[in-house]
Amino acid sequence: MDAEESLRGFHAGPSVGYLKLKEDYYDEGYEVFSIGGEIGHQWFLNKHLTADLFSGLGFLVGSESNTEKLSFGIGISLGYAW
Repeated sequence: MDAEESLRGFHAGPSVGYLKLKEDYYDEGYEVFSIGGEIGHQWFLNKHLTADLFSGLGFLVGSESNTEKLSFGIGISLGYAW
């Protein structure tokens, strides 16, 4: 299987993230941890350029008042494969 075949089609998998935000004016910071999953589909636009359309559902836990929220996101990414 070549790279073009292995990078094309549907995909699904887990996602884990960590984000630290700092507000310099108020000297405050927040941390957010997320865990969830995503599904998507990837295409080759030409020999090397790829596009990936994806969507995911995650559970967020934050340091601001012990925030717990469910999140939904969609996105598109462009990439270069060789």
